Amino acid sequence: MPTLVCPKCKYHTENDERFCWKCGTALTAAGETIYCSSCGAALKPHAEFCSQCGAKRKKSDETACSLCGAELKIGEQFCWKCGTRADEFSGEIEDEKLEKLYRKGLDDYENKRYVSAVIKLKKAAEQGHPKAQFYLADCFMNGRGIRMDEALGNEWARKAGEQGINESTVRDSLEMLLEKAGDGDAYARYQLGRQITKHYYLSKPDYKNDRKWLSKAAKQGYAPAQYTIAECYTFIANQKDYSGNRRKLKEKAFALYSEAAELGHAGALFALGECYRKGEGVRQNRRKALSLFRQALEAGFREPMCLFTIGLCYDHGIGTPRNRKEAARMYQKAIAYGDRVLAPEYLRKLELAV
Repeated sequence: MPTLVCPKCKYHTENDERFCWKCGTALTAAGETIYCSSCGAALKPHAEFCSQCGAKRKKSDETACSLCGAELKIGEQFCWKCGTRADEFSGEIEDEKLEKLYRKGLDDYENKRYVSAVIKLKKAAEQGHPKAQFYLADCFMNGRGIRMDEALGNEWARKAGEQGINESTVRDSLEMLLEKAGDGDAYARYQLGRQITKHYYLSKPDYKNDRKWLSKAAKQGYAPAQYTIAECYTFIANQKDYSGNRRKLKEKAFALYSEAAELGHAGALFALGECYRKGEGVRQNRRKALSLFRQALEAGFREPMCLFTIGLCYDHGIGTPRNRKEAARMYQKAIAYGDRVLAPEYLRKLELAV
C-alpha cells in the first residue's frame, strides 16, 4: 500500500489514513484537491495560505468563530478572542440575533470593554443596525477600543443618521425608560439616572433624589451604575468648595469601583488604579496601580487616557523601573487613539531628554 509523508513530522503513514497517528496533522491523499474556504481557489497540498486571496488555510480540526472569525478548535465552546459561544451566531444573522448581537456590544460598551464592543458593534453595524452604527461611530471618533479615525466615525454616524438615529434618539424616550425602570429593568434605571443627572459635573448633586434610579440599578448589581455613582463621588470629593468628609466620600467611591470591577467593568479597573496611584480611598500603592492599569487595558479599556497613564508610569518610574522606550511606545499608542494634548507633549519632552 502506498504511503504518505507527514508534512509536519515527516513520518511515513498509510495512504488511506486521514491524520498522522504520531502528531495528528491532517493528511492529503495523492490526487485530492483542497479548496480555499474563503475564495474557492485550489490549494497546493501543504500550503498554509491561499495564493489567490491570502486567507489562512483551515485545518480539518479547526472551525471559525461566526462573530469575529477567529480560528477555533472543533469542540471548543467559546471563542478565545470575543467570548462568543460557538453556536450562538452560526448561520445568517436574523433580526432577533442581530438585536441580541447589538445588545451584547452595547453591554461591553457600557462596561468600557471597548475592544470586545467594537467587534460586536461592527458586525451588527455592517448588517445595518442603526444604533450599532451610532456607537461604532463614537468608538472611531474617540479612540475607544480602536484607533481613532474621524473619517470612518463620520461615515458610520451618517449611516445611523439616515435611519433616524443620533444623540437625541439613540436611547429610549423618558416615558419608556420610566415604564421599564418601574418594572425593574436595571439598564433602564441606569439610563434614566444618567438622563436625570447628566449635568452632575456642573453642580452639586442631590443624592437623595437625583441618585434614586442609579442607586436602584447599583443595588441590582449593575456595574455601570456603580461606576457612575463612584465617579460622581470622586468628582465631588475633589472640588475645592466641598465642605463634607472628603476621605469618607473617596472610600465609598473606592468600594463601588471595586464592586464594579469584580463584575467585569474594565473602566472600574482603571479607576481603581488611579485610587492606588493617588492614595484616594485606599493606601497608596503605585505598583498595584500599574498592575490595575494593565488589567484594564487587557480587559478592553483601550482608550487614550489609559494608554497615556501607562506611558506616564514608565516615563516617571511609577510602580516600575523607568523605561523610556516603553513609555514612548505607550505615548505613541495614545496619540494613535486620539490623544492630541498630553501624549504629544510628554513624548516631545521624552525625546528631548534622550
